[in-house]
Amino acid sequence: MLNFGLSNLRLVSPVCDHLSDDALARAAGARDVLQNARVFPSVEEAVEDLQSVFATTARLRDMQHKVLSAEDAAREAIHISSQSSQKTGFLFGPESSGLSNADLALVDCIVQIPTNPFFSSLNLAQAVNLISYEYQKARNSYSKTVGDQAFSLQVSDKSIGPKDNIADKKLLLDFFTRLEEAMNDSEFVVDASKREIVYQNIRNVFLRSQMTIREVGTLQGVVTALTGGKKRKRD
Repeated sequence: MLNFGLSNLRLVSPVCDHLSDDALARAAGARDVLQNARVFPSVEEAVEDLQSVFATTARLRDMQHKVLSAEDAAREAIHISSQSSQKTGFLFGPESSGLSNADLALVDCIVQIPTNPFFSSLNLAQAVNLISYEYQKARNSYSKTVGDQAFSLQVSDKSIGPKDNIADKKLLLDFFTRLEEAMNDSEFVVDASKREIVYQNIRNVFLRSQMTIREVGTLQGVVTALTGGKKRKRD
């Protein structure tokens, strides 16, 4: 990561001690990356402050995600990050099992690396290196392209209200939880075996929309009205 100017590392339930003597020795001159890494108990918590998440996977699932090459994904991540204070991240799965469908349900885009279809899996270090390289390349290209326009870009960002920023994952997950509770109360899906699939499909619709903070607030208001909040207010 540090070879390509990246240092913000997040680990989800690591099975080994990333601060062990062996790990720090292998990091050589990049010890700071490990020492400053943040550890989370779940993917949900690891990405909750991000507006956009890109996930690497060798297998395309049935989910309707946008699929980009590593190069295009890096360009899009740089573009998003340049807009106000938007945060992006790349999500990598464990080598043994990859990312679960529940993990992929939290992402906005799938990054596919063209490999041998009969031997498609890269080890984690290779995948991180490849994405980091493309990100650094896109960042350098963006810096050259923007050049003298950097100042005007910063000025234009100030005209964007905070509620017009893309909602982070925590805001979306809170909305999903409330919406699903309301659907449970109304018995929207009677067949429990199909409930999770239906809810996941609904989540995917909203995740693809890149909703703003204002839009999520509006939808929260809709849920409030539909669950009786509007009636109580009139009373």
